[in-house]
Formats: sequence, structure tokens, C-alpha cells
Amino acid sequence: PTDLVDRLLALAANFDIHSNVYSGDDWFVEAENPRLLEFHKASQFFYQQVDYSQTPFTSVSKVFFVGDHDQLEILKSQIEETLEDQLSLTFSLDDTLEVMNKGVSKGKALAMMLDHRNEGPGNAMAFGDGMNDKEMLELVHHPVVMENAHPSLKAALSHFMRAESNQENGVAKYLNRVFPG
Repeated sequence: PTDLVDRLLALAANFDIHSNVYSGDDWFVEAENPRLLEFHKASQFFYQQVDYSQTPFTSVSKVFFVGDHDQLEILKSQIEETLEDQLSLTFSLDDTLEVMNKGVSKGKALAMMLDHRNEGPGNAMAFGDGMNDKEMLELVHHPVVMENAHPSLKAALSHFMRAESNQENGVAKYLNRVFPG
């Protein structure tokens, strides 16, 4: 909801971090971030620099913050204290805190999709590399953690199968081994 987005952005303004808003098919930032420009080349998903105070956000699917992990931990605590149980928060990377509506996660989305297709988690395989993938990986019968995964994810799911890194085409190679021919 817009009021929660406004409150999140106001809390984040007290920190030296980079705020990002996904709204519909758009990605908004208030300040450029050279590191995030690297993602543009691979994804072809480009952010737009705007003045948040002059931008009416609708259909916000996610707000995420990029910055120093310790600062993000403090922000996370403030969000949890201030906005109670209204949101889901997770670190996808050490320097990236994702905030979504309560109950929104890759795991919940996959469970809904499987239910819609009348399939169970026993017929599903998932690959993950960030902490935002943990719930999804724990749901499926065949979870695979990427070699380039966040150390916290690798530690939490150390007994799961592994695939080579994304940079080494790990998903494709793993699938070729599991489903040869």
C-alpha cells in the first residue's frame, strides 16, 4: 500500500543507503547507482530516476534498499518495530534488503502456481542463490543451491544439492546432468 511505501522511504531517508521501488513494470530510484547499472545490461530492465516526493506510486510490488549491511540491519529493525507484521523482509544479498507485503515470497508464489497446476512440491525443482530463495528451496522436492549463493543460504541449506555458479551456466549444466539427452 502507498502509505507503507511512503513510511518505508521516510525511514530509509535517515540512512546512507540506496532506495529502489518496483511499481508495475517500472523500477524507480531517487539517485543513480553505478553498481545497479551493471544489471541493466544483463536484464534489459532499466531504472528511472525520479523525485519520490513527486511520484505517485501505484501497484508497488517491492521496495528494496542497497547499502552497508550494518546500516541495513538497523533499518530492518526499525521497519519491524514501526510497521509491525505488515511486511515481509529478507536479505537477498548482504547489501540488499527486500521489503514486500506480508506473505509475499518466492516460496508462496511457487506454492500457488503448483496448486493452480494441481501439482505438488514433489514434482518441482528450484534453484536459488539468495536468502529470498530459502522458502522456495525448502518447499520443493528437488532444491538446488547455486555455488555463487549467499554464504548464509549455503550454510542454512548445506545439505541441499549444489550447482555451479550462475556465471558458469550452472542451472543449464545441472539440468543437462539430471535430464540428459
